[in-house]
Amino acid sequence: MKSVFSKNLWKFIFVGMLSGILVGFLLQGSNYLFIVPWIALPGNIFLGLLQMIMVPLVLTSVTLGICSQTEQKDSNQNLAKMTSFALVYFTLTTTVAITLGVFLTEIIQPGKVLDPATIQSLNIDYEKATLSTQESISSSSLSNKIPEQILNILPKNPLQALTQANMLSIVVFSLILGIALTKMEDAKSKPIRDLFQSIQDFTMIVVDWALKISPFAVFGLMAQAISKLGLDLLSGLAYYVGTVVSGLILVFLFYSMVCYLFAKVNPIQFFLNCKELLILALSTSSSVSIMPITLETSIFKFKVNKRIAEFIVPLGATINMDGTAIYQGIATIFLAQLYGIDLHFLELVSLVATVTAASIGTAGTPGVGIVILSGILSSFGIPIEGIAVIFGVDRFLDMIRTAVNVSGDVTATVVTNRIFS
Repeated sequence: MKSVFSKNLWKFIFVGMLSGILVGFLLQGSNYLFIVPWIALPGNIFLGLLQMIMVPLVLTSVTLGICSQTEQKDSNQNLAKMTSFALVYFTLTTTVAITLGVFLTEIIQPGKVLDPATIQSLNIDYEKATLSTQESISSSSLSNKIPEQILNILPKNPLQALTQANMLSIVVFSLILGIALTKMEDAKSKPIRDLFQSIQDFTMIVVDWALKISPFAVFGLMAQAISKLGLDLLSGLAYYVGTVVSGLILVFLFYSMVCYLFAKVNPIQFFLNCKELLILALSTSSSVSIMPITLETSIFKFKVNKRIAEFIVPLGATINMDGTAIYQGIATIFLAQLYGIDLHFLELVSLVATVTAASIGTAGTPGVGIVILSGILSSFGIPIEGIAVIFGVDRFLDMIRTAVNVSGDVTATVVTNRIFS
């Protein structure tokens, strides 16, 4: 029963979303609105679980992601160069992906389709969130705040950053901690790594629990939203889905052009070589589970050196999450627009940096991306309840962004093979 439920979870979520829309529509303007908080209770529990684990998950994932890159000792200097190149390459492509998402969302403005006056009823913290954002961009000019913004990224008090869920500071601290652990003797760093591994395992169990109640959560939260806003909410959601899909297609086209420039692979041939891999990615929504297929595609379809493919693909499945990164960027700006929160230029730059860094070590399994998104929303003062609006279509988008993630892993093997073979 457990495996069947997990396999068909997206179907249950989809049914929950449709049922929530129907119930919310029936309750709108009725005398039974008093039951809405009870219907939304599973959704609020779901959100509470996400908030509970988002900080430890990011802290441990990023730290262990850095440590895992140096666990295999090798005297070959070429391996060290290849590792450095791969890390720089993945960082650059992730930055390109999230930047594309930011520009696309700012141009399309999918979150402004709805009447801003009606959005206030979505969450009681709307005015507080808007006020805090306005205060952050008032007073002095942005140019004078740049040094201060850069300095604030460094977590002077890591415990404060953890308690306040300052995601960018947490990611920076995790990067520093991970690098420092790689410089220590194994005997001294192992207790910390083992502790972090146990904490990460705990967070993944909680993610699994949250996913089990997600159909009921989507049902309740969607019913609550529709009962307050009506079906106008769905038009904004269609714009959001279209924006995310457009961004993911642009990233895929970017990969095909990179392969053409480095290996003279025709973009059409790039798609044909990846078609089986993309279908499996769409059906599983897990870049980790289809890693063997990604390896075979790189080695046999793109003629990548086996040694290079076996090194880059596992690395990419761990830290190369361009599809997830662009989705998180678009979702963050969409919800900010939905709640009437204007993100100024420095906040958009900070968003790019946060999402890029947070993608390091993010598990390539279904459901984790939404947890990271909740942390990003909190960092920018955007009500986490907004996840209820987009979670119903998350499974569909997860399928597409996973396909983009694995095609990015293949592209990385092609580029690395061109440089190091």
